[in-house]
Amino acid sequence: MACIALGSARTSVAQKNSSATAHPSSDRSASRVGRVLYHRGKPFRVAGSNNYYLMYSSQFMVDNVLTTAAAQNLNTMRTWGFIDVGNQDGPNSVDGPHNGVYFHYWDGSAPAFNDVDTGQSILIM
Repeated sequence: MACIALGSARTSVAQKNSSATAHPSSDRSASRVGRVLYHRGKPFRVAGSNNYYLMYSSQFMVDNVLTTAAAQNLNTMRTWGFIDVGNQDGPNSVDGPHNGVYFHYWDGSAPAFNDVDTGQSILIM
């Protein structure tokens, strides 16, 4: 199963020009022309599932879930892209980090991003 990003920027461009011809998309992204998604230059139909714990699970668990999905001919896995905490050191959180993973926190005056190994770098596959 490949990780394919479905970006809103590509979608909005394709929406404006629905008569455009399909062009090959990169291995990691899909493009849309009218109502059709394309991946690697071919029409792409989504067959997938939801999973809400991949971003804070062990690599063994992630591999197992994705291998099982691929064996069932699924080509898409939707997962959460947020885990917000209060302060970076943990207090003032409703739910707190999951297995040490969180993506956003409050730095005392504004929202901030956790962009180290326990944060947003996990979302990039």
